[in-house]
Amino acid sequence: MWGICLDNNSMQEGLFQKVIQYITDDNGNVMILSPQTTFIPNRE
Repeated sequence: MWGICLDNNSMQEGLFQKVIQYITDDNGNVMILSPQTTFIPNRE
């Protein structure tokens, strides 16, 4: 999936308001695929 990262905590990672590619698992956790990062956003 593609979307825009609106998690305020992602500003230091440079992801805030950026287009990202991500997947969600069965538990609702989000993993960002592109751009490559270790940041785990808050889904809410």
